[in-house]
Amino acid sequence: MLKTISYFAVIFFSVLLAAYVLFPFYLPVAISHFLKDSELRLLSVKVGYPTWKRLNIRKLVLARQSIGQLLLEGGRLSYEGSKGLSLYVNSVHLAYDEVKNTTRSQPPTTLVRSEYLPSVLLKRAPQLSVYVERLTHDVPGDISAQIKFADLEFSNIMLTADANSVRGQAQMSVQTQNVVLSHRFDLLIDNKNHLTFYGTKDNEEQRWLDISADMTKEQSMLVGEINSYIMLSKVSEFLPQPSMFGDVRVKNQLTLPETGAGMEGLQLAIFVDANVQQQHGLSARLDTQGQVKIKDNKAYLSLFDDAEFNNSLSYKIDNLPEFDVRVNDGLNIEMDLNSQAIKVETPLQTHVFFMRAVNNTMEHLASITQKNINIDLAAKELGFNVRTTLKSKGLSALLAELDKKNEDGIFSDKQQDIVLDGFIKTNQQSTAIAFTEDQTLELAIRSLENNNISQFTLAFPPQDFIVNHGNNTAGFFDKTINADITLSYDKPAISLENHLILRSSGQNIHAELISEPLVVDDYQLPAYIFNLNLDLAEEGLTKADFWLNNMCQQRLVEGDWQSREGASQLRLEADAFFSKQSTSKHWLNIDRLPLDVTKGELSAKLHIDTVGEKTTIAAEAKLLNGNILGEFGSFEGVQLRFSTPSSDSVDNRQEFSFETTVATANVGVDMHDIKATGVLNIQTQDDNKDDYIVLNQASAKLFSGTISLQPGRIDFGDNMDVRVNITDVDLSEVVRTQQIDGLQTTGKVSGSLPVSISAGSAVIDDGKLHNNNGGLIRYSSPLNSSTDLNEQLKLTLDVLENFNYEILNTQVNFNKGRLIFKSQISGNNPDVAGGQRVDLNLNTEVDMSSTMELLRLQSGLEAEIEQLLNNNLGGLSNTNICEQRL
Repeated sequence: MLKTISYFAVIFFSVLLAAYVLFPFYLPVAISHFLKDSELRLLSVKVGYPTWKRLNIRKLVLARQSIGQLLLEGGRLSYEGSKGLSLYVNSVHLAYDEVKNTTRSQPPTTLVRSEYLPSVLLKRAPQLSVYVERLTHDVPGDISAQIKFADLEFSNIMLTADANSVRGQAQMSVQTQNVVLSHRFDLLIDNKNHLTFYGTKDNEEQRWLDISADMTKEQSMLVGEINSYIMLSKVSEFLPQPSMFGDVRVKNQLTLPETGAGMEGLQLAIFVDANVQQQHGLSARLDTQGQVKIKDNKAYLSLFDDAEFNNSLSYKIDNLPEFDVRVNDGLNIEMDLNSQAIKVETPLQTHVFFMRAVNNTMEHLASITQKNINIDLAAKELGFNVRTTLKSKGLSALLAELDKKNEDGIFSDKQQDIVLDGFIKTNQQSTAIAFTEDQTLELAIRSLENNNISQFTLAFPPQDFIVNHGNNTAGFFDKTINADITLSYDKPAISLENHLILRSSGQNIHAELISEPLVVDDYQLPAYIFNLNLDLAEEGLTKADFWLNNMCQQRLVEGDWQSREGASQLRLEADAFFSKQSTSKHWLNIDRLPLDVTKGELSAKLHIDTVGEKTTIAAEAKLLNGNILGEFGSFEGVQLRFSTPSSDSVDNRQEFSFETTVATANVGVDMHDIKATGVLNIQTQDDNKDDYIVLNQASAKLFSGTISLQPGRIDFGDNMDVRVNITDVDLSEVVRTQQIDGLQTTGKVSGSLPVSISAGSAVIDDGKLHNNNGGLIRYSSPLNSSTDLNEQLKLTLDVLENFNYEILNTQVNFNKGRLIFKSQISGNNPDVAGGQRVDLNLNTEVDMSSTMELLRLQSGLEAEIEQLLNNNLGGLSNTNICEQRL
């Protein structure tokens, strides 16, 4: 007997020894056998030799198809007696696979779902505690393009389970804006089928994330409710630029048969109530409710209204009307869970409303109907027809809200609704938008001046747009966009044609827009080439470069925009050199300009820096050694400087200093030494009625004297008042320009003219001129020899033949193009009445239009301007002016 016992003892301990020695080798086989009925696969396992009540897990790698891999390192499994099993893990790393087609090859297994309720599972579960010191993860493919987890880490993950409950706890830290945010998450599942999961920020008690769920069994059904709450201000802290406030509440009510496969038989009611405010003026509210049903391996979504929820999204942006987006009641959507194909049984109808501030009523702005919607999630493809109807009344009311000056809107009562039909299809490779039929927009515009109605017709021929896209493929779009505008009265159609080229590669998008000349009546808008480069980083659009060229590829303006960590910078620059062979109209590619720079160096810069709500503007523009010819005259030796200090605007105002000198000017009369300096103060927001200029100096040499504007503040608005000062103007030069036969004068006058400008018209009321010293008036009239004159007129003409005046006072008035002089002159003629003192009252009226025309003809200015206007270099043809040189 003893020998037999000894024999079995030897065998028993030999088996134990073999099991101990071979443990690391047969453990992977045992684990694989244990996992054979699950979707998990064992890729690798490394363990140490077990000790009393402890097993060290050096490395464990598990995988599940279409999800990814789990790497566990530094694990320790222990038996704690009455406390059950304890698992400590030093590091866990999750590596997700790229999202792939997960179409099921076989139907799911039928389950008795009630057996998976916490109240049942906890009775079977062993006492267990798990502690994970550190958790990291990778998310490639589609998800990584939207979410960045590089600075997110979970640590101190604890999980305990017994017959009454499962409790979990984890710490999450994330670094943003050089600040490390730390949050704690808690989980509780008890044997009464109640779940609570919530998140709090360290050192705060308020829950910013709170999810609770209850599940019960009623007869053969499982019935439950899930309530969720999210505080958006805490979520916003994880973003590069925290700016959101408000909260989101979601309520779900579900029923599920006790027995079934997968989620077959699920009925889920969803209620969403969200309020969102954004730091820069956006506020939004979402109310919606719907129902999800799963039957015959298909999911059905229905949206419906009741007294509390109406499937609407309302949003408001500062200084803009409040908008309300509503989805139609009774919308039904079906999804095949096998093929992942979705179809919409009821056309999706979206209605857009906005609130008018004048009466707080909701105006119907647009209706969007999508029908024949086909969505293939497996192929990531979406296609549908869309009809957009812009409501004429709502559109007119919206434009009236945006333009406070025109409360009735620009559209007349004759305006019809605008309807656009198209087809949209998008997949991973490209997005296609097609207008399959002629699109015609008829607009009835109310004139703001006389309330007349103008009819416009915009006709778009059938055209389609295809944009290629993808993470690793270069996208390309090349399309000519056509439209015709026809006026209702007897005018030819205006044809619009623009060529748009889009290229994308990786995170870069390049756009090139080539416009064709646009002829309106006898005026031609030039053709230009606009280029735009966009850099799309993981955090979104961070940089843009752009430039505008004429059709000869000469650079007109270039600039760039950058945004990073709450700050943005905008740069605009333009440089040009002008000569008689290459003037400003060649540069701008415009054959007809009201003025043309025929010589000089132009340089302009605009820099706008924004940090938060603080904006700094720096602007500079200068024209050096310029010659300018325009409809108002010719100017030579022009030096123009315009700039603003690189400082913050105060009370939404910005100052711009200017300095101008002109060597000579011909405006019908010769002027020289023109100087003007001052500061322009403008509103950077709202209306410009409060803009004004502080004039330091504005003067010019004219008729051997000086004409100047009174220094000081001049307010812009509906009415402007300025004072013109005249000093030592030589009367002989003034009279010489009028070419009046027989009239000669000497002497100089000074004075002041108050000028009021309203609605583009100038008025002088009671201006004053006076002589500085005595002078001479000699006027030899053909009437002197007439015998039909009365004695008074005869005496006046005799006196004026050699009139030595001592006092000359003139009242000046100007209105509706007529300049009126009322002069009082005192002096004598030594050859008349013994040289006695004579007081004369002379009234003179001048038509300034004909006078200026005469002066321009005499000075040769009119010939120069005529040459400027007639030298079209191709007229209204498609010839590019920039290609031709004088």
